[in-house]
Amino acid sequence: LDFWECHYSLVSINLPSFLESSASKILNTGKYLNVVQQCVSTFNFLADSYELPACEEVVYNKEHSVFLDKIDQAHLYASNLLLKLMLQQKDLKEHLKSVKRFFLLDQGDFIVHFMDAAAGELRKNSEVVSQLRLSSLLELALRTSTANADPFKDNLMVVIFQFDLISQILLVLRAGSEDEPNNVLPIEDKNLSGFEAFCLDYRVGWPIDLVLNRQVMDRYQMLFRHLLYCKHVERLLCNS
Repeated sequence: LDFWECHYSLVSINLPSFLESSASKILNTGKYLNVVQQCVSTFNFLADSYELPACEEVVYNKEHSVFLDKIDQAHLYASNLLLKLMLQQKDLKEHLKSVKRFFLLDQGDFIVHFMDAAAGELRKNSEVVSQLRLSSLLELALRTSTANADPFKDNLMVVIFQFDLISQILLVLRAGSEDEPNNVLPIEDKNLSGFEAFCLDYRVGWPIDLVLNRQVMDRYQMLFRHLLYCKHVERLLCNS
């Protein structure tokens, strides 16, 4: 996310007035091409992809459609090129499937295996839960379930939060509010059980982290924590 927000920015003093309406599109076009340039070591990918549009000078014209069409063509080319890179070379679609499988419990037999094996550890207070033991049990559950076929199962890692789900939601809401300081930290809850504190995280590299960035993964984590606790309550009801 920082790449999009901080790596490049518009310098308004250098922006021609007739391009103001297209400024963000021009900026994004450059960002897309920069990502492709950083990820592709040869020109084979470019040559085999979409035909490069001919370079044309963008000059002021009373008929705005003349230069706006050129900007639109360049933006379409850059966005298609980046999308092809993400899908064909960086497996974006497979990453999204993995995130759905693990965080939304799609084909979630792995979580049943995990909860069976880790129930004793997860019933402990979160401050004494062994993250290393839970990581080992998670790996075992992944390899003895249908999740073993997932190409990115090794991207998963265990996280033990020291604050509950409601606090995490409030933290995200504060971060998006102009009235709240962004450096407010959630209050630690020393009475959390392992079931309430346990969560997954998913490691990805460049450029997939432009899509699955920290803000996106925070939201997936909140959904996972809620679904996991629902599973826990379901098990308690079934065993009562």
